Amino acid sequence: MIHNLSGRFDKRWKEALNEIIKMIKIDSGRFDKRWEEALNEFNKMIEIDEKEAAVYYSRQNIFRGPDNRDQEIEHCDSAIKLNPKSTEVYLRRGDAYRSIGDYAKAIADYNKAISLDPRDSVTFFRRGVSFRKKGDNEKALEDYNEAIKLKPDYVSALNNRGNIYLRKGEYQKALADFNEALRLNPKYILSYKSRALLYERMGNKERAANDHNKVKELDPKGLVRGF
Repeated sequence: MIHNLSGRFDKRWKEALNEIIKMIKIDSGRFDKRWEEALNEFNKMIEIDEKEAAVYYSRQNIFRGPDNRDQEIEHCDSAIKLNPKSTEVYLRRGDAYRSIGDYAKAIADYNKAISLDPRDSVTFFRRGVSFRKKGDNEKALEDYNEAIKLKPDYVSALNNRGNIYLRKGEYQKALADFNEALRLNPKYILSYKSRALLYERMGNKERAANDHNKVKELDPKGLVRGF
């Protein structure tokens, strides 16, 4: 959270940060005149107080989006220099590296975040995704296990662990994870997709068809990709 990044906030900082947060919630992918004005205001604040890590963090939020990863990473770098114990910024920078396919750097940032907060299930999950993207299924499995241990109702982690078991041919374990994910969230499309593939491999065409039909019902335009 932003308030964890700095121990000092006066009224002006709070008002500016709240305005930025409002704009991020409205549209985090579009850089228009209001964004430019907000960025200029934060640049002025940084000139006034260069040791305010929260400002760099908030400016990094302005740059969030697929077209601004370099700026996002740059401002995370600045925030980390000012506050090297901010788990949130390491997590954000790790996410940025992961989004551009630099999984080694992403994992390094997640490692640092975990060293600072070893009870955060989200960081284990995201590191697991990075390991999986690198092709290291065993390390991914370890991280998904830890994420689920910390948060037993972590639907995304259950689904991803199920997919690891599916790839390993451990079908009953995969089925248990997909079933649990869908018990927790009966509208979780990815688990229906994964379970449909599992049923196909198990030779159960009827149940596979039922899950495919459920996917079409929940996502008629086919907007949700992956499994």
